[in-house]
Amino acid sequence: MKKYLLTLLCLLVLRLQAAPPLPEPVGRRLGLSLIEVIDSIHKEGIYHYTHFRTEQRALGPVTGVAFEDKTGTKALTYVFDRGECTRATLVLPITDYEVQSVTYDLLFTKLGEHKWRTPYGQIEMVILTGKDSFRYDHQPVVSIDFSRVQ
Repeated sequence: MKKYLLTLLCLLVLRLQAAPPLPEPVGRRLGLSLIEVIDSIHKEGIYHYTHFRTEQRALGPVTGVAFEDKTGTKALTYVFDRGECTRATLVLPITDYEVQSVTYDLLFTKLGEHKWRTPYGQIEMVILTGKDSFRYDHQPVVSIDFSRVQ
């Protein structure tokens, strides 16, 4: 019996090590400064800066910085509060939904129907259609929101 348990344990460890890496290092940037986030995105070369927006809040300014890929179908938005990244949102075309949800199902434990807790914070995946869509043409998209769990 012990022989079988050891074999199963070894197979489980090998399975966990063979899990594919996240296709987007979005959540890994939580806690970084604005310069560090921009530098890491620039090194990847996938997304390009589009705009930023700053709001004054009671505890200080909150800045949102947006990036898009060359085709304009994928977008990244980072929110900085008190000098560090506290929220990141990845917006993908609806066709990428299956691939992303399967990847997250393999790597992280589900908390709810579309929520996962990760080493970097919490992931929430939402499908946005019609007027709720971030796209200018209101085509359906998947919004994957990364946030630090307090």
